[in-house]
Amino acid sequence: ASIVLFSYGDAAGKGKTGNATFDVFGIVLITVGVIADALTSNFEGEHLFKVRKASHSEVMMAASLFGSMYMLAIMVASGKFWDSYTYTMENPDLAVKVVVSCSAGYFSITFILKIIKKVGAVTAEIVKSVRRVVSIVLSFLIYSKPFLSWHLIGSVFFLLFIYQTFLAKVAKTKAKEAARRAKAAIDLENLGTKKNTPGH
Repeated sequence: ASIVLFSYGDAAGKGKTGNATFDVFGIVLITVGVIADALTSNFEGEHLFKVRKASHSEVMMAASLFGSMYMLAIMVASGKFWDSYTYTMENPDLAVKVVVSCSAGYFSITFILKIIKKVGAVTAEIVKSVRRVVSIVLSFLIYSKPFLSWHLIGSVFFLLFIYQTFLAKVAKTKAKEAARRAKAAIDLENLGTKKNTPGH
């Protein structure tokens, strides 16, 4: 919801809402993207790191390889591959920008994978959400864009998301601690029972 509201706010700030139409397919794409992002983080944390014991470098290589093949297939199927190739050949300075962008993306994903491996997918999702908001705030500061009511509403939705996620994480931590204490109490009780049993 926050992404949609911020996007509409940007369009309103540029005066481009006159011909704007509500497209359900766009909302579906955003929703699918958010869900896929969350599922990816959980899959990496629960399966690749915990079960497979993979390093973050191995996960990075697999994700980059899959993403490259996926995008190459889409570009070839859509007929945009040769257009992109021709444009790159005509603008050699673009290669430097691509290298800088890819390097920044590499470090960003590396840090996210380390967060997933160390503290879990929930914290990683919070960090990624905060990163997106920081990018938006920087865009306002650098490009002097107007801050409209749509941006304010999007900010409120984002803060509510962070608050709810924090409460859920605290509740999960408390539940784990309670389960650990209950297990310790049961183990202690069983140990006492064995000691009081004749023959022990």
